[in-house]
Amino acid sequence: MQTEAQSNVIELDNYRKDKSTKPSIVRISSELDGLEALYSNDLSNEKLFTIKILFWALLDNGNVCAIIPWLKDIITTNELNNPSTGQWHGYYDQRLDRIMFKPPEFKVKELELGHHYFASEDLHKESRLYLKNPMDACPEIKDSKQELPDHLGTHAAFKHQDKKGFYLKPVISWKLTLDGSLQAMTIKQDSNNITPLPGSEDLEPASNDENFRYFFQHGIASRLKKHDPDTLTAVSLLIDLV
Repeated sequence: MQTEAQSNVIELDNYRKDKSTKPSIVRISSELDGLEALYSNDLSNEKLFTIKILFWALLDNGNVCAIIPWLKDIITTNELNNPSTGQWHGYYDQRLDRIMFKPPEFKVKELELGHHYFASEDLHKESRLYLKNPMDACPEIKDSKQELPDHLGTHAAFKHQDKKGFYLKPVISWKLTLDGSLQAMTIKQDSNNITPLPGSEDLEPASNDENFRYFFQHGIASRLKKHDPDTLTAVSLLIDLV
């Protein structure tokens, strides 16, 4: 099979997936080994496409699945189930040229152990022994479970409010909120901090801006920043449709 640098398409075989509804996310872990998700669509002519995985997620039903930015949402691979726009078929490890239908076991264990540790009642009891106010040690826990840096070069596209066109903002981090949803954190418009870290007060959810339109991974964002005419035209038409 060709790598993504050569082609992000492979021949479609008889791959199948389990269908499930969207449960709540309880813990996330970054995908740092280059594993990808496989998907097809009605126009793919029996080909599979790859997309880089952002996170692995432990769901409140005990299942583990991959998470990817998809159009204007951040979704689990189980949600990629529409043949016309994208249908998930499995995971791909290009280093071993291997297709998998389940998350790697070491990621499952990492998520389960991490969730058990931070959800442990014993841990909360122990923290109260040493801290007058446990929130003083980690103030961001008030409104989130985790906040991890973006490692894929994800960008959010926003439509100009008073004129044609759009602009890009890098996603600095992803915040897992207490209700189990993920928020893409970008730099506030009025911030003078151009290098904020995850958890910074200079960040805000992209979804807070009514002009937010789509997420783009590094490849598309790079072509847009280089003013590639075909990419600019295609993305401009896409954004104008919303």
